[in-house]
Amino acid sequence: MARDIIAAGDYAIRTEGNGQLVAHLGTCVGVALHDSENGIGGVAHFLLAEPYGPIPTSQTFSYASSGLPLFIDLLKQSGADPQKMEAVVAGGSLVGPVSDLDVNLDIGGRTAEKVMQILHDHSIKVLRSETGGWHGCRLSYEVETGSCDITYFERDDNGHHDTSSLPPRMEDADIEEAIAAVNPIPQTVLKLIRMISEGDYEMRDIAKNVRQDQVLSARVLNLCNSAFFARRSRISSIDTALVLLGERSFIQMILSASVESFYNDIHDGYSLVKGGLFFHALGTAIVSEKIAAVVKKIDPSIAYTSGLLHDIGKVVLDQFIARRWSIFYRAVKDPSVNLLEFERKLMGANHVEIGMRLGKEWALPDELISVIKNHHRPLEADLEPRLVAIVSLADLLMSRFQVGLELERFSTVDLEGVLEVLGIQPDEFQQIVMEIPWSDFGALLSYESS
Repeated sequence: MARDIIAAGDYAIRTEGNGQLVAHLGTCVGVALHDSENGIGGVAHFLLAEPYGPIPTSQTFSYASSGLPLFIDLLKQSGADPQKMEAVVAGGSLVGPVSDLDVNLDIGGRTAEKVMQILHDHSIKVLRSETGGWHGCRLSYEVETGSCDITYFERDDNGHHDTSSLPPRMEDADIEEAIAAVNPIPQTVLKLIRMISEGDYEMRDIAKNVRQDQVLSARVLNLCNSAFFARRSRISSIDTALVLLGERSFIQMILSASVESFYNDIHDGYSLVKGGLFFHALGTAIVSEKIAAVVKKIDPSIAYTSGLLHDIGKVVLDQFIARRWSIFYRAVKDPSVNLLEFERKLMGANHVEIGMRLGKEWALPDELISVIKNHHRPLEADLEPRLVAIVSLADLLMSRFQVGLELERFSTVDLEGVLEVLGIQPDEFQQIVMEIPWSDFGALLSYESS
């Protein structure tokens, strides 16, 4: 069955056919509306309740206050009768352990309240509403029948984390073997990462080195022409990519394409969807760059690179998670479980420790290793604390607004401290969220690597 992913800040309406419309919801709120008599319905995916100021046209569906009334109007224009519409509402979760700032902001709760208010004002019957709680969910709308389903990503059968019958934990030799088995980053890319860190590079030389690596060239062009990065004109050569994209975007394509080659995650590892680790890394890179551009204290290219590489330890542990998937899956749900400690208990090492070893093996710059080491505890970073804070905040936002990619619960206990490090006031936080192109992220899930 065909499945269309509705990204945050977007919507879809169907008047015929079959298939599914699906929204992956964390803090966001999803609304499915259906007129069974006329066979018309759709799904909308809202990030926030309402803006503090004027709404750019491109962000209309980011807010429930503007997007939901328009969604209802568009359904009416498609032939639906508002008096016969019925709604299913989901999302608005806190997604794991929370801080006082999370509770005070109550982003998901306010969005859910706004949605319910608008539906009431339009006299639309709500068949089912499951909002709040601690975990992300999937809202699925069946186009042919109009039926809806809400499925939670984390379900706990008994809450007991019994490790007695699991395979043995990794020994140091197992870790060394797993690290050696990871696809290496091309030397061209390692050189580029170091030059970005030092702020000293010549684009002509970089393009020449990429052209000489046929595999990397193919990956770069494939990514350039993917749904997520698609341009009006198809890019058919590395030189054309450099001209059309510009230096910064061209560098991002090289880095992203190379990272994809070793984020080769497996079924029942960390990923919840095919390619989930890569999608999460790419999303975190994009969000990190946007935050850096707003904060204006860190080079956006360095922030992008750090976002791509922050979770590289998971590449090594992915195969070991697969053999312990059920118990790890349940542990993600439990707010009392420290996941880094649980990874170490379950497998002998956590993804931060393994990531640092892999980063040192590749001789990554010190600031990138600091991000890998500290992105879960950003206030402990003694090297490039602002860069670490940016990636940590990006990782947090991905866990709240782009759920369903990978299996991890990201704690928010340091959120207030992170905002303070970056000089962001709590009342500016929503504006940071709106600087990110969430509505474009749905195309990530349609991307197929070469």
